[in-house]
Amino acid sequence: MFPLDAKTLLARAQHRVPGSFASVIGDPFHHHVHAWCESLARTSLTRTGVMVTSRYLATRLENRLRINRYVEAHPDVTAIPVERPIFILGLYRTGTTLLHNLLARHRGLRAPRTWELLYPAPLSLSASNPNARRRRAQLAFTASDRIAPDLKRAHRITVDGPEECFFLQENGGVSTSVFHSFGGRRYAFALLDEDLAPTYRFQRLQMQLMTHDAERRERPEATRPRWVMKCPFHLWKLDELLEVFPDAVIVHLHRDVGQAIASTASLSNIVTQKLVRDHDPGALGAFWAAFSNLGLERGLRMRKAHSSIIDVRMTDLARDPVRVAGQIAERAGLPTDPSFPSRANDVLQERETARRRIGKHVYRVEDFGIDVETLRARHEDYTATFVEPT
Repeated sequence: MFPLDAKTLLARAQHRVPGSFASVIGDPFHHHVHAWCESLARTSLTRTGVMVTSRYLATRLENRLRINRYVEAHPDVTAIPVERPIFILGLYRTGTTLLHNLLARHRGLRAPRTWELLYPAPLSLSASNPNARRRRAQLAFTASDRIAPDLKRAHRITVDGPEECFFLQENGGVSTSVFHSFGGRRYAFALLDEDLAPTYRFQRLQMQLMTHDAERRERPEATRPRWVMKCPFHLWKLDELLEVFPDAVIVHLHRDVGQAIASTASLSNIVTQKLVRDHDPGALGAFWAAFSNLGLERGLRMRKAHSSIIDVRMTDLARDPVRVAGQIAERAGLPTDPSFPSRANDVLQERETARRRIGKHVYRVEDFGIDVETLRARHEDYTATFVEPT
């Protein structure tokens, strides 16, 4: 049996990776870790769920120790600028993944690769050794595929491709996986009352670290590419994101609210049903409806104070992905990249090839008890402003 109490997990991580959890950022890491574990203690996990969550949390704790160790050895990390990063956000399942993959092919941008997000700091101080981190990441996804083989139809992840930056937040002790995959729904609502600005400062530190580490391995470019990051949950905490990244360019994706929430519930269900005992898809659907309602309303309220927001309808992105991505690059002030359309089209080809091989994400809205029309009525003004009629 793997332990889920914070004290044991913290001690085991320090046994494996000696060091301090205290960061130069001064974020309340221990508070967040205890909140993780208290939430999981209230969740009835399957045997597989206990094993997965224990290993998952242990990896985040060990990452934290390696990150702090790296920054202590290379204090110049904190001087690396993070200028005008692009953050892609919106409700879950609104096209953020496709757009992130497209923009990642622009020569003026740098997206974090999945293996970097899983292991942002080298495993030892003696060498960067990205291949070792890549192998660990591949093993993790191979194990995930065995547990939830349908997940790749809803959200395909490749070790060398771009992925969501929630992994960086989890190294700071804030975990969207707790409610997205592990059944910790009360944790999700409690998180909305937390000040996550320190967590975003720790994310910024990791972005600086990944730049530093990459430039130790590879010849630095004359002009550093700007970061393009993606995580839907930023919508819920937009004010704190912008407190830490005040010059950020925000790209906000929009989709029919009912469709987005139903698809989110289906994605969450694929993993949660494997990890949580007595799993109830209807209760999961009710959670995602309530949580998404709050996220959208909070995000719309908070974005009024920020001018650098680019709005994108998912329907427009689906109709002409390369054109829309090119327009975003131009509006974000990126230099002209003549090769971008060709490389963006490569993304679409790779995506279609993968779909033919593994199939599409198929689900029934009624399985999750979601009333699409009620959701649309609640967000009628939002729909009229940002979403094309369906």
